[in-house]
Amino acid sequence: LWQKLTFIMDILGGAPRVLGYPRPVVVQCGTDATLRCQIGGDPRPDVIWERKNVQILSEGRHKLAEEGKAYLLTIKGVTQQDAGQYICKARNIIANENVDLTSNDKPRFLIKPLSLRVDRGEDAAFSCKIWGTPLPEVTWEKDGKKLHDIFESSHFSVSNQDGGWFQLKIYRTRMPDKGVYTCKAVNCHGEALAGAVLLVEPEPPLNSSKVKKFAVTEGKHAKFRCCVTGKPKPEIIWKKDGVPLDPGRRHLIFEDREGYYTLKVLYCKVQDTGLYVCAASNALGNTLSAVHLSVKGSTVRFRLPLKDVEVKERDAAVLECEVPDEMIPAAWYLEDQRLMPNSKYGMEQKGTRRRLIIHDAGTDDDGVYLCEMPDGAKTIAELSVKGTIVRKLPRKLEVLEGENAAFYVEVENDDMEVHWFKDGLQLLETHQTILKSFGKTHILVFVNVAYHDSGVVTFVAGRSKTSSRLKVKGKHCPPICPLGVKMDVDRPNSALLTWVPAPNSQTTTRSIFVLERKEVGSQEWQKCFTSETATSAEVTGDSVPCEGNYRFRVSSINKYGRSGHVEFPKVVHLVPGPKILCRLQDCETFEGEDVHLSIELSAPMLGNWFLNSLQLQHGGRYSIQHNKTKHSLVIHEAQKADDTAEITFIANGVRDSAVLKVKPAVVKFTPLSESDISWLKDGKELQATEGLNIQSEGNMRRIVILSADESHSGVYTCETSEDSIKFNVDVAGPPVEFSPVPEEELHKSTTFNGILRKNIKETPTDNITLQAEGTMRRLIIRSAETADAGSYTCQAGNNSMEFTVNIKEPPVTLSHPKNIPDRLESFVGEPVVLEIEVSRPTAEVKWWFNGKKIEQSNNITIIEDGLVRRLTIKSPMPEDSGKYTCDATDDKVDFQVKISEPPVKILRKSEIKTDLKFLFSDDIVLECELSRANGKAKWYKDGYCVEGNERFCEEEEGAFRSLVILNAELGDSGEYFLDVGEDSIGFKVAVEGNSCDPDYQEMMAGDDLILACEVSRANAPVQWYFNDGLLASDSRTCIESYGTLRKLIISCIQPSDSGKYVCDACRYTYNLIFFLTFPNMSKQLSSLLNVSSLHNTTVLEGEDATFKCVVSPEDVQLVWLMDNEPITLSNRFQAIQLGLCHTLVIKKCQLLDSSRVTAEAEGKMSKASLKVQEAQVMFTKKMEAVTAEEFGEATLETEISLETGEVQWMRQGVVIQSSPRHTLGQNGCKRSLTIHNLTMSDRGTYRCETLHDRTQVKLNIEPRKISIRKGLTDQETFEREAASFEVELSHTEVEGIWQKDGIRVKPNNQWRVSTNGLVHGLTLSNLTLEDTGTIVFSAEGVRTTARLTVKETPVAILKPLTDVRVEEELPATLECEFSRQNVGVRWFKNGSELKPGKNYRIYSTGRKRICQILQCSLADSGFYKCDTGELNTSCSLEVYEHKLEMVHDLEDLYIQEDQNAVFMCEVSLADVIGDWYKDGHKIRPSSTTKIRTEGTKHFLLMCNVKADDAGEIRFVARDVESTAYLEVEELPLAIVKPLRDRTALEKHRVILECTVSSPHSSATWYKDKEELVSSDRVEILEDGCIHKLVIQQATVEDEGTYMIEVGEHTSKAKLMVEGKLKEELHFIFILGYAGYFLTLWCFNAAQALAMMKDLKDVEVTEPELASFQCEVSVAISKPPVWTLNGVTLRSGPSVRLEEQGTVHKLILKDTNVDMNGTVKFTLGKAKSSATLTVRGK
Repeated sequence: LWQKLTFIMDILGGAPRVLGYPRPVVVQCGTDATLRCQIGGDPRPDVIWERKNVQILSEGRHKLAEEGKAYLLTIKGVTQQDAGQYICKARNIIANENVDLTSNDKPRFLIKPLSLRVDRGEDAAFSCKIWGTPLPEVTWEKDGKKLHDIFESSHFSVSNQDGGWFQLKIYRTRMPDKGVYTCKAVNCHGEALAGAVLLVEPEPPLNSSKVKKFAVTEGKHAKFRCCVTGKPKPEIIWKKDGVPLDPGRRHLIFEDREGYYTLKVLYCKVQDTGLYVCAASNALGNTLSAVHLSVKGSTVRFRLPLKDVEVKERDAAVLECEVPDEMIPAAWYLEDQRLMPNSKYGMEQKGTRRRLIIHDAGTDDDGVYLCEMPDGAKTIAELSVKGTIVRKLPRKLEVLEGENAAFYVEVENDDMEVHWFKDGLQLLETHQTILKSFGKTHILVFVNVAYHDSGVVTFVAGRSKTSSRLKVKGKHCPPICPLGVKMDVDRPNSALLTWVPAPNSQTTTRSIFVLERKEVGSQEWQKCFTSETATSAEVTGDSVPCEGNYRFRVSSINKYGRSGHVEFPKVVHLVPGPKILCRLQDCETFEGEDVHLSIELSAPMLGNWFLNSLQLQHGGRYSIQHNKTKHSLVIHEAQKADDTAEITFIANGVRDSAVLKVKPAVVKFTPLSESDISWLKDGKELQATEGLNIQSEGNMRRIVILSADESHSGVYTCETSEDSIKFNVDVAGPPVEFSPVPEEELHKSTTFNGILRKNIKETPTDNITLQAEGTMRRLIIRSAETADAGSYTCQAGNNSMEFTVNIKEPPVTLSHPKNIPDRLESFVGEPVVLEIEVSRPTAEVKWWFNGKKIEQSNNITIIEDGLVRRLTIKSPMPEDSGKYTCDATDDKVDFQVKISEPPVKILRKSEIKTDLKFLFSDDIVLECELSRANGKAKWYKDGYCVEGNERFCEEEEGAFRSLVILNAELGDSGEYFLDVGEDSIGFKVAVEGNSCDPDYQEMMAGDDLILACEVSRANAPVQWYFNDGLLASDSRTCIESYGTLRKLIISCIQPSDSGKYVCDACRYTYNLIFFLTFPNMSKQLSSLLNVSSLHNTTVLEGEDATFKCVVSPEDVQLVWLMDNEPITLSNRFQAIQLGLCHTLVIKKCQLLDSSRVTAEAEGKMSKASLKVQEAQVMFTKKMEAVTAEEFGEATLETEISLETGEVQWMRQGVVIQSSPRHTLGQNGCKRSLTIHNLTMSDRGTYRCETLHDRTQVKLNIEPRKISIRKGLTDQETFEREAASFEVELSHTEVEGIWQKDGIRVKPNNQWRVSTNGLVHGLTLSNLTLEDTGTIVFSAEGVRTTARLTVKETPVAILKPLTDVRVEEELPATLECEFSRQNVGVRWFKNGSELKPGKNYRIYSTGRKRICQILQCSLADSGFYKCDTGELNTSCSLEVYEHKLEMVHDLEDLYIQEDQNAVFMCEVSLADVIGDWYKDGHKIRPSSTTKIRTEGTKHFLLMCNVKADDAGEIRFVARDVESTAYLEVEELPLAIVKPLRDRTALEKHRVILECTVSSPHSSATWYKDKEELVSSDRVEILEDGCIHKLVIQQATVEDEGTYMIEVGEHTSKAKLMVEGKLKEELHFIFILGYAGYFLTLWCFNAAQALAMMKDLKDVEVTEPELASFQCEVSVAISKPPVWTLNGVTLRSGPSVRLEEQGTVHKLILKDTNVDMNGTVKFTLGKAKSSATLTVRGK
């Protein structure tokens, strides 16, 4: 049998399946075509090809072939007739039918179920078609087991349909669901069997470290795009946290134009945070992509967020939230539209609650609503409006020009009257507008839309409507190439290129013009100019690399592509201007040496050399040479006067300079013999004497004079035969020396030795005295002031002594004015003034508030008034309370200011009426107004605080406080008291009227009596009594029951129905006394209802319609209806009542308002028809002649009688359409035509027409008058700079002429002329002194002049040094710029001069001076200065250490026990020491823990991890750290050695032992389903993986089934205790059909007693009945024992014991909370227990 089953499973697994689908083939006529299909199956399937249901055989032009699993069909010499669809079919014995020819009625499979491959979590469905008579019974099995035995009923469904179709559907497939599914069909003639295989593939695992993360702010949109390819086309499923997402209001799922599968989450909430997965699958496999979305909420959150709301159409919808503070405003949005308060939207603000009320909710109100606080925090909710329109239009639809725009809606009923509108006009079907209806679905399609089709589309069904805005976008096309290219070559060495943009080019897409050039003979085009707006470009010789003939072309580019190229028709010859190839270099030389300078140009030309602006000529000291492009200058015998001279070279348009530095000459001596050298003084030879020594050391000759005096002065000469050198020696007297002045002399007064101050000689004055006493020199300054501070120098001969004098102001002291205390208290809104007196008028003070500096503002003024410093707070608030400090550096004074709210008062108390009377059941309203809106108030009644409930409502609205008591009762009379802290008011309230006992009612004859009460349980029976008689349902009496609600309804009551009604529910009764009264006749006559007739009304569109009727009596409520729908009153629908007269006014009627109007009052109705006729559109305003200026614009405007009317503008019988030159406007009833860029040909008469009227206007055009809006202004500038002149005219496109000194300016490299709209410009660059003159601009009769003055350029710092901060080992560049190129500078660092070296580069580029440090170190930090001698600029350089960063963070690990855990992180620097921590404790290396570092990478290895090793792993290095988590999965828990049955002797010890796979598991022991705990006889032991149960002194009662539960695993064993009669057991083995199952039945011949059905827990409410029931295996005569909390229960008034065979019942009556506890049942060895829970009322 098992071999047969295995064979069946094998053949079912080999059903044919498509491995590669055939692809479409395109070939040319006459060639061969091969179609390929790849199919697998075991056994090998038979394959046939078909076309048009006809099998194709391998003959003629068709050839069939096989290549492995590929099956080929080849068609030779194909023709047009061969085109079409070809089908490849495969079958084998598995997929073939087994038809029994002996009986046609036997079941057989017409279509067998197909094998499936699905992803886990997807649904799987098997379908088959079966034939047989009678229709066979079908059963489904999996792996030989019936589905009901292995699956829960909710996991699958089996269904059948007409035509013999049967289906098995498995929901949310799981991995165990894979296997072989067989379908068995059986009828009286036989059976048939077919099977299929289900493969369930797990989802591809997600690598959490590679999951992309995406964050969005709450309320924003999130968009995910996924590109998936595959054939067959994959099926896409979007999931969030594993749950599939369905398209909805906030989830848009679609495939965009680029083929991306897109999920868009609109208005994200925090709940949208999660993992989003795009799962794609087809028959050949599956894949997925994931992204984690994080929705960040605002730091300030709503206390109570919005909740989703669902309302019915025409109802009011209320959205409510709560903000953190009552002062915070809130804004409401419907998706992207800001909502404002109006008749549609009501916005309420009460305390911290914010409420949006949407009146008359319609389909268009369905959507997402947002409430936003000023800081951007949002709360979001969805409003669902249920009504006539089930599926509404989208809020907007965007399509491209030329595409179709489709709208479809779905309504709740068929055959409804519907209409489509666009921009208020009803749509009719045309060739471009398609209107279709299919039952409840209605479709509108605009074919081939154009830009003017944009507008609002509205669908109307009855009184419901939904709208959508259609937006037609221009197609994304490349730009159109420019037109009208021209080239002007009539200018020296340049060409002017112009072009015109294409007239129909897109204006919404940004595009640029690209101009390219190429040299004639070359194939390469090079870009030379780009512009977004300019339509001309001047190309000069300087823009080309070499001389030659050049061609040019222009094109246009935007983000969608490039237009074609347009080549200019001519060729221009351009010569590049000269350029400097090798510049002049600054040089240094010694006095008397030659100086060599050279410069190399790009082209040969003449040039001139200048020395300090003086032109040099060849000859004498100067040698000038010129060799082709190289120019050189040699200056012979440099002199000291040449030091720092500027050498300049000037050629045609080329200029360069260098600086010459000349150092003093170095004197050199050559060695001579001793006899050739002699010393002379004043011409007389010297000999060595006692005071004069002549010395010789090598080449050095020296004369030494000891103790020189004035007699040794003279001219000394060292003379040889060929050379001599002289020395002038002047021996002066002893120098003047300064000695320090004693300290006490220096501080006697303000005295100083000196006669010079700041290099200005001091002379005696009234304030300054000079004294001389012996060797003492003294300078005395009396009454010194701060102006006397400075540097004083005393000079005596060549010696001097300097004194630095600092004179400080005396310290500033502060004092309180007498009338200003240091503690101030004030109320909100009352100005606060703080004053301080300072010791001197010039003292500066600062004001501080709680440590923060106070700045002057609109609310705070700071004033200095002589010695007084005053701070004034104009309108203080409580938050202005605090400590104010006036700080004068030397002294400060504090003020304590307290601002409190003014006391709360009750306004207009004398006007409030305090003695109030109310009728019974009226609403009581007590109200008063407080002086402050935030005042706290409390209500009291008769001395007790009023607590809010359903009838008592305390309300706050601004400063008003009110107490509302609903449905007043007699007990509400009393004294009410409102306490607001410092004020109060009392009210005396009296409630008058009949006592309205809820159990006593009076009614009118003919009314319906409805009595209702609620019971505590839904199944509680009740009985109704009338005057002690039992009531039963009849024609007038109806007794109803709804859940816990019980109703008695008596129709058309009569006087005989007066009496006492009782509702009896067991122990409780509900009494009602009811009396029927008859009103008197006169009152009946006065209350007769009468409604007068309405009259049919016909109005024109846009007019008001009025309906009137008279209704008596006056207090009857009248309802107005339109087409049987109640009218919602609004600004357009107004209902007015004046006495008995009721009026309905419909404002500005529309064609849609045509309907049947009904007035209904208490069942009486009056109806009339409203017809709205289309109004004639007439002109209401006559147009007057319009005069405009040429090239300007003119607007023709008229007014019509109807806002929705249409007009046509015409000129000379031609209709004017909207175009770039003509703009048609509409604003209410006004219609306008605007003509742009007027020409004289636009003059004439224009006509505007409607269907019913016409008007015309004359347009006059005058020639334009040019004027100057902004003239030229004089300008002064420096040489080599540029100057720009601008003139603004009144009109564009005006040709102007520029002149300088009477000569017309021609554009060139130096003179550039530009025009930009109204502005004309002239720019002069590289100015010289000769360019000074008069600039004139003239155009069409207007003229303006200005003076240009060019001055010499002074040396100035154009760009100073800036502070630099750089990382070590990186270069640093210090750069400054001067106004001239020939400026010599020196660089200093921290005061020491810098010289070029290996790490320092000091050089200049033009006017820039640069110091570059090639590789910075920490020692390079400092203060750097660039000094010219006259000017200097400085900066600081800060070199900081390398910043350590984490390059690769630690990653979380999830591994199983006994595996190795490796953590790795990488930092940005190598050789960095780091520490590892686990749960905050430092990790030390051990035998199982290894720490390793490789360059920038750090590793932690943990071997053979255990569950205890799980925790936080952290790596720390310097100031960076990285954290990861180690999760250790314990090995799967399993029972390795199960329990075994045991037989023990009575009074002996019994041990039950079980071994599990993990030592960390906990176990629970049970005996006969009752949990065991350790006791004196029972021990529960645990030793690693071994769990033991030890029973001491076993008894017969210990017999039974023992079970151990470890996690999800259990093991059972039976314990037999010897010492009792063994009962005979009979075993019967039954072998199941086909070997699928083996059943062992065991029964007890003595029928051992056991529990078949245990007790269940019961929960009741006192004093309900509590019922317990159980069932035993054998019915015996012995009564059971019932106990409650250990107390034996016996039958009595409140306890009832029942026995029905094997079923035993316990019923407890009059339960109470004291009966909570455990109920136990005992019958022999059969025991059961349950819990009784009794709740209080």
